[in-house]
Amino acid sequence: NYLDEIHEMIEEMMILNNRLIAEYFKKNNKIFIGRSHEEPELNDNYNLLKMVNNKFNEFNFNNINRILDIKNDNYLINLFLVQQIMPKARYNIDKDSHWGLDVKNYSHFTSPIRRFSDLINHYLLFNEEFSKLELLNITKIINKNEDNQQKLSYELINIKRFQNLRKNYINYENKILNGIIINVSNPRILVFIKELFISQELHVSKFSDERLNYDENKKEYNGEVNLFNGKNIKLEINKINYSSKIIDFKLYND
Repeated sequence: NYLDEIHEMIEEMMILNNRLIAEYFKKNNKIFIGRSHEEPELNDNYNLLKMVNNKFNEFNFNNINRILDIKNDNYLINLFLVQQIMPKARYNIDKDSHWGLDVKNYSHFTSPIRRFSDLINHYLLFNEEFSKLELLNITKIINKNEDNQQKLSYELINIKRFQNLRKNYINYENKILNGIIINVSNPRILVFIKELFISQELHVSKFSDERLNYDENKKEYNGEVNLFNGKNIKLEINKINYSSKIIDFKLYND
C-alpha cells in the first residue's frame, strides 16, 4: 500500500532524526533527555516463550518478528509474553541506549508540540541552559506522567472489554475458552486466556477438590492434577461483575 510505505518512510526518518540529535549531544558533551530502553531480563516468561515456540533459542529481533506473525497459532500468547518480557522505555539523562531500536544513542526530538521531552531537547539544541538537577526533575515528572497515561489507557481498554462482554455475552455464554498457565505460585495460578487477551489469577482450589502438593523449586503442583507453566486448560465464564470488572471462571471438564 502506497500510504503504508509513506508512513514507514516517515517513521524511519523520525527515528534517524532522534538518533542524530542524541549523537550530536553526546559528541558535544551536553546533558540532554535521552530515551533509554534497557536490555530485557530473560525470566520465567522467556522460558515459557521458548516452551510454546519450537526453535526459539535467542531473544532477538528476527525471532521476535517470526513468532509475532499473526498467522502463527500462538500469536496471542506470544504477543502477551513479549509484552511482559520487554522493559518499559524511560526518559533518562544518564542513559540513552535503546535496545528495542538497536541504537547506542537515542532521544525524542521530532514532536516538540506534543511531547515535553522533545521541547526541552529543542531548547538545549539552541543553547538554552538547564542544570542537571532541573533536567533530572523534568525526567521524573514526564516518566510519572507517562506511567499514569499508560495506566489510564489500560483502564480504558478494560472498560471497553467489559462493554463488549456485556453487549456480546450470548457469544461467550457456555463458550469453552482456551487458557494456558503462565505462572504457578502458592496458592494462586496465573492463567492467560486467549479469547479475551487477559491474564487471570485462579485459586488452586478451582483445579481440585483434593489437596495438591506445591513444589517451591519447580513451581508446580502435583497430586490429583498436575499444574505447571505451559499447561493448557479449558475454562468457562461462571459470572461477570460488570461494575467492578471482575470475571469469575470455572474449569471446563469434558
